[in-house]
Parts: sequence; C-alpha cells; structure tokens
Amino acid sequence: MLELRQVDHSALYLYGQLKSAFDVKRVLRVAQAPDGQGLVLHDEAAADPYSKDYDTLDGQAPRDWPTRFPVERWGIFIAVDDKTWLGAMAIVSPADALTVLTVPPATAVVWDLRVATNARRKNIGSTLLRTAMTWAKERGAKRLAAETQNVNVAACQFYRHNGFELISIERFAYPTLPQESRLVWCCDIGSNVAR
Repeated sequence: MLELRQVDHSALYLYGQLKSAFDVKRVLRVAQAPDGQGLVLHDEAAADPYSKDYDTLDGQAPRDWPTRFPVERWGIFIAVDDKTWLGAMAIVSPADALTVLTVPPATAVVWDLRVATNARRKNIGSTLLRTAMTWAKERGAKRLAAETQNVNVAACQFYRHNGFELISIERFAYPTLPQESRLVWCCDIGSNVAR
C-alpha cells in the first residue's frame, strides 16, 4: 500500500539512495520556429544514446543541497510501500523559489522528483506531484514550476501530461553541457490540485 510521508532535510542522504539516473535515447531538439518567431522542439532519436545521472554532477546530489540552499524550509516527500522508498520529491516554497529558478511571483518550484526504476509508470510521480501542489498552495503559491532538460524527454512528457505548459526554452543555459537546453514548465495550481 503506497503511503506518502513528509520528511525533514535530515533524510536527504536516504533520499539520494533513490537514483535519478535515466537513459537518453530521445531528445527534444531545439530549433528556430518556421516563422522565425521563437523556438520549437522536435522529438528525435539521440545521435549517441547515453545514461545521465544528475546526482553525479558537482553539488547536485541530495546530500549536497543543504550546503547550497535553505532546505529546512522545503517540502520533502517520499512515497513508501511497506519500508521501500518508491519515489521522492523536493519542492521549494514560493518564498524561496527564486533561489533555485527564475519564475513568476507566487510560484513554487519542483526541485527534484524521482521514482525508482522498477516503480515508474505506476502513477507514483503524479501522486507526489499532487501532494506538492497542495503543499505549495497552502504556502500561498498560485503556480507550480519545474525545470527539465531537453534530453529528459520522459520528464517533459510527465509534466505535460500533468497539466504543465512549457513557458521557457533556454538553449545555452548550461555552459558545461552545451548540448542541453533548459525547459521550464508551469501550471496553475488552482485548476490542478484535485486531479
């Protein structure tokens, strides 16, 4: 039986045991729109498929977050079946959102959302996301935003499926990862909390 629990930042070491790795087999290639006004995304096979693990990037593992951010004010949730962690999520309140991402006022940010490989496609991520929406709304958020990269097609599809709209494409947001573009997704909490 799936149970959602809120934990404090002292659980981030255990949180990090749930891996964030995924295979990059498809990418959303960023291109100029045909009319020259803005950018568009083209879903295509990755030229050289590879595995990516955000936790291996310098300072990105959950155990490193307390040295960079005020995680004691974040919402940290886990999805547990018996004693097995199946998913986890960290959400930044609207008061602290600008410390992690440029977003409109009254917007909370999903900093991290991960589901165990063997538990994916079982609605765990969506359940965690609904919990995030409720938590954020209780803290005055009108919107919820999430950052993905164009190489994480599954995450992009997940946010779109859960009512998020793409609000920003930054082609060269990551100087050390020039092949990746930052995609920012956002949804109105009021219309999505009850989903």
